[in-house]
Amino acid sequence: MSTGNETNKIGVFSRYRILINIISWLYSLLPIKVLKLILTFHRNTPGKIGYGLRYCIMKNLAVSCGDNVAIDVGVFFYHPERMSFGDNVSINPMTYLSGIGGLKIGNNVSIAHRVTIMTASHRYDDKQLPIRDQGLIIKQVMIEDNVWIGAGVTIVAGKSIGSGSIIGANSLITKDIPQNEIWGGVPAKFLKAR
Repeated sequence: MSTGNETNKIGVFSRYRILINIISWLYSLLPIKVLKLILTFHRNTPGKIGYGLRYCIMKNLAVSCGDNVAIDVGVFFYHPERMSFGDNVSINPMTYLSGIGGLKIGNNVSIAHRVTIMTASHRYDDKQLPIRDQGLIIKQVMIEDNVWIGAGVTIVAGKSIGSGSIIGANSLITKDIPQNEIWGGVPAKFLKAR
């Protein structure tokens, strides 16, 4: 499941551990508002420097951020202070992660490019009130250990992905996914067990 490219990204962290610890400590002195601005500024910083800076910022912004969290260029975070990341997580370009309802990502998770993970949805019960004025329903998303989320996947609020599961490219996740299963489609359906 891990590509050579993902291994190279993660290898950067072990080679520069001391520098990463120093930068993380310096970032710990800054308020959350400033850290969010710095994260936005470095969203598209390329190469090892970009990976390192985004990681150091998330170590101080997120509820928890394990070792070797590789955040590629062009990843958008909404409420990163409500997210948790395990060890050896790879998040590829053009991904959007919402943390308003809480987002927990386990260990050894690979998130391909163009993935959207939502932790909120609009209320729409009152027909007299515009939908945009009805507020949000917020629900946590949980991605357990050893999960591979394919390119272009969308996960809606309140869903969980069981450990060892694979989500096929361009799928829409509207149900909880059990452990060690492969799902795909719009909406996603069970394809086979691993």
